[in-house]
Amino acid sequence: MKKLLKIITLVYFIFSSVGIASESTSGNNKMLKLLDLLNQSMEEIKVINGFERESDCNCEHRINEFFPTNSLLESALKIELIGIKDFDIEGIKTNITSILIKLESTIKKYKNNLSDEDSAVSFILEIEQILEDNNFWFDDYKPTIRDTFKIQSGFGFNCFTKSLLILHITELYNLPIKGILVPDHFFLQIQTNKGHINWEITSKKNRMPSDDFYRTHFEVSPYLEKANIEMTPLSKEQILAEVYNNTYLHCKDLNTKQILINLAIKNSPKNPYFLGRRGTVFQDLGQFEKAINDYSLIIKMYPAMYLPYYSRAVNYKNVGQNKLAKRDLEYLIKNFKEQLSKQDLIEVTEEIKKL
Repeated sequence: MKKLLKIITLVYFIFSSVGIASESTSGNNKMLKLLDLLNQSMEEIKVINGFERESDCNCEHRINEFFPTNSLLESALKIELIGIKDFDIEGIKTNITSILIKLESTIKKYKNNLSDEDSAVSFILEIEQILEDNNFWFDDYKPTIRDTFKIQSGFGFNCFTKSLLILHITELYNLPIKGILVPDHFFLQIQTNKGHINWEITSKKNRMPSDDFYRTHFEVSPYLEKANIEMTPLSKEQILAEVYNNTYLHCKDLNTKQILINLAIKNSPKNPYFLGRRGTVFQDLGQFEKAINDYSLIIKMYPAMYLPYYSRAVNYKNVGQNKLAKRDLEYLIKNFKEQLSKQDLIEVTEEIKKL
């Protein structure tokens, strides 16, 4: 939990909506003030041990005393708080101040030149070099905020967090850059006078791929409906939902997981993955009818996704509705046989025999 708060605290200050990078001096003063406020508040916040004692502390009320605005990562701070003595506030101040100043300087330089394609490419390469020089490395294999941000050894980023850092600053200068969400991935897109350039924020060498790269790459997944492959800008609500979801992924307490995934769904109500995760929470809590309702909603909106049929069948069985469970499993084999692995096919067939 100590590491987790450091992670969340760091992410908050990178993406806070208080205008950190609007002007170097005033922006940095705001950032330092917020850091000091958080440091002072630590002694007042009761320890939450792995979310198990959340009810002992009205952390939402306490944190709102210091962060009253609806900031991007307000949710994570509200839900996941723990008092720590070794909070490296000076180290965080130095690192964030340094990287924001350097990024801001480059962004100002290109403010009126990004419509030219060559300038856009130069901008991408220059920003990437700054991140690399300042030890803002990318880790392809650790996709959650908890795993990727490491304060002591530098800052590790996944596609979502690294892109969001750049977006936060570029939006303050109205640069023609937007975030694009495709299934399981997030990248940037720069608008130019000839169209757009995709900016792939990963360690891969191909950092500016064509649109076809995304459509071809993500189309092979049997979990996805083709309609989800289209590249669309990520709204502020979707970004907030992703943050709630990221916090959910490394939370163990079921009741808190339910709070987080409900908040994610509130901001992105048609996201099938969020609905499916809430269904899993309901199932783990023994609330099988509610789980059935969530999986039914996914099936209604995204009939080409096969996993919800299996999950709903499991919960039908849990409430003794074996005929409905059998119906879903038979439908699964009939309509999604090619998408099922051999092992999945064997297990589903055996399950049907038991019903």
